[in-house]
Amino acid sequence: MHTLIYTSRAASDISQVSLMDILTKSRANNHSIQVTGMLLYYKQSFMQVLEGAKDVIFDLLDNRIVSDCRHTGVSLSIDYAIDTRLFPDWTMGFLNLDTRAPVKIEGFTDFFTEGFSPAVVLGDRSMAQSLLLSLKTDYEKDLS
Repeated sequence: MHTLIYTSRAASDISQVSLMDILTKSRANNHSIQVTGMLLYYKQSFMQVLEGAKDVIFDLLDNRIVSDCRHTGVSLSIDYAIDTRLFPDWTMGFLNLDTRAPVKIEGFTDFFTEGFSPAVVLGDRSMAQSLLLSLKTDYEKDLS
């Protein structure tokens, strides 16, 4: 089992309808290839975590994600082996942080004011995991 996190920038303004299209297609595809994860969108930036078999998630990254014309500058921030998934029940969780109240997570001020810069999470696996788990918990509270 493996996980990777990448960041990218929207190629142009992206509508809520386009974001939902991305999410719907990702969920269907990810379910069929046993990939889980979460996609974040904030101020025309994406951050996505993918979990699954290493060859499957890198094939997805290399052959679908990188070639998707709706975003540019795909930058792999983190990849490593995992024992268990952080998002075992999510074929693709999604948060559009532009449409939510500001998320207050101690230690992540620069991350949210400067966008999803790879430099913020590059090489700091625990920081990335903390951020994603905090957002996941916040999201799950909204659902209940």
